[in-house]
Amino acid sequence: MIGSLESVFPAVQYNPLYTRRFERELFLALCASSGNYSRRMLIPSYLQEDFYWWLNIFSDTNQINPICTKSFACDSDASMTGWEAACDGQRTYGWWSSEDMTHHINVLELKAAFFALKCFARNYRGSNILLRIDNTTAIAYIANLFSAHSTRHASTSLAARKGLSLDLIKRAAGWSGDSQIFARFYNRTIVNPEAFCNSVLLS
Repeated sequence: MIGSLESVFPAVQYNPLYTRRFERELFLALCASSGNYSRRMLIPSYLQEDFYWWLNIFSDTNQINPICTKSFACDSDASMTGWEAACDGQRTYGWWSSEDMTHHINVLELKAAFFALKCFARNYRGSNILLRIDNTTAIAYIANLFSAHSTRHASTSLAARKGLSLDLIKRAAGWSGDSQIFARFYNRTIVNPEAFCNSVLLS
C-alpha cells in the first residue's frame, strides 16, 4: 500500500506528509517481526486520519499538485585533497582546508555532495534530486537522514500539517530561531535558514 501511495507523489500535493506515519508503523512492525513481511501487523487507530485524507484526495477530481517534479541529477566526488561536482555539462571543484583534510573520507564525500547541491541546485524547489556519489556510506547516510524511522521528523511533519508555524516547530524541536543547529550540522553558514527549514520540514 505504501509503495502505491508514494508512486503517485508527482500528482498529489503534500503526499510525503501523509505517508510518513504509515512508513513509521511499517518500520516498527518489521523490527518487531525480524523483517518478516509475511507477518500481520496491527494498524493504530491514529492512522485513521491519514486514511481519510487519502480517500478525500482520490475523490477530488480537481486536486492539482503545483509542485515542480522536474528531475535533477548531480555527480560529486571527493578525495583527501579536494572535491569536484558536475551537472548538465557544468563542472565545479575546490580544495580542502588543512582542517578539512583531518576528516574521514566519508565526511568529505558528504561535504562534496553538499557543495554540489549548493552550487547547482540552489534554485530548485519541490524537485526530485538524484545524487550520484561513489561512496556507499555517504549514500546510506543521506538516504537515512529524516527517513521514516525518524521520530523527530514524523512529529514535525505532523505539526506542520496541523498549521503550526515553522518558528514554533523549530523552537519546540530544540532548534534556535535562526536554525543554527542546521548550520552546525552542515558545518557552513546557511544563507536563508527559513527556506532551508521549509524544504526539510515541508517537502
